[in-house]
Amino acid sequence: MAALSAYQHATEQAITLLDSLGLDHNSGLEGELRRAAHAAEKTFQELENPKLLAQLMYLRRHEKDFMMRLDERYIEKYDRAMQQLQNAVIGEPIPNQLKQSILGNLTTYQASFDQWTATRSDLFRLTKRLDESFSLIVTEIDAIASKILDSAQQLEHRGDRAKFASEISLIMTGLLGFVFLGVLLRLVFKQQDMALEIQQLAHHDMLTLLPNRRGFAEELERQLDLYPVQDQKLLVGLVDLDGFKSVNDVYGHTAGDALLHTAAERIKYCMPKGTFIARLGGDEFGLFTAVEDDAAEIRQIGQRLSAELKRPFHLKEGIARIAGSAGFTFARQTDSQIGSLVERAD
Repeated sequence: MAALSAYQHATEQAITLLDSLGLDHNSGLEGELRRAAHAAEKTFQELENPKLLAQLMYLRRHEKDFMMRLDERYIEKYDRAMQQLQNAVIGEPIPNQLKQSILGNLTTYQASFDQWTATRSDLFRLTKRLDESFSLIVTEIDAIASKILDSAQQLEHRGDRAKFASEISLIMTGLLGFVFLGVLLRLVFKQQDMALEIQQLAHHDMLTLLPNRRGFAEELERQLDLYPVQDQKLLVGLVDLDGFKSVNDVYGHTAGDALLHTAAERIKYCMPKGTFIARLGGDEFGLFTAVEDDAAEIRQIGQRLSAELKRPFHLKEGIARIAGSAGFTFARQTDSQIGSLVERAD
């Protein structure tokens, strides 16, 4: 069955792509991208040039925008911003050895971004193919069922002399048809379960079990579409863990992962019931919720978050202390896209 074969092939490809992307933010192509970006960021911070660092942060914003929306316009913006940053580095009076090191980090960062975006785009297209193949499978099953019914009707009309043989043949044809359809449907449902698992992995962070950047962007877009009919205002927030990198450096990534999981639980505890919370990547979390337009209440939420994240984290490797920064903004009637909304919160 061609449609089923295409469906199975697309599923296998999608699983391979997901594996290469990485099932968390530390593995696969996403882990490579994250490490390359952090290496470039560290070099610019050591350079202590606010102008160049600001350009790098602008570049990283386009990287995150693409991750959230999978819109190729942000790849073009990223490429332009990268070219401008490289030109700015070349034009700065920086010692040549340091300049070459910075440019090398930027080249590695761009190569990692290009590879990640190409693979993620391929996965997005494969997911669409899976949906199309499944629709074809249903159509082919309908066609097979119709053929079985036609064959049975032809047997019934052969006359009285073949009545007994006709009835036996009808029963056998029906049974064989149902067996075939049963096997076929079992294969289809198995592949559909795999497709649902792929969707789950593509929209959730496997470490914290929260939605990931993609899941956050899609749900926030849906809420913006509903926004004009909501009685309350839509509050959007970003939360960064300050000092998280030192936990990884001192205790290792296993301890860092445990801290992220606990931090996610603390953020959930601080927010009103019904708040949508996601891990956007690294030590950054995004959230949104419908609230009354009460600045004092929002300040209290921020203070609660800050206090919770300052409490010691008791890890197997030792006690870790960090802090948290949070930014909030209200959605406006003009916020048809999430890019400017997230930037305001940032």
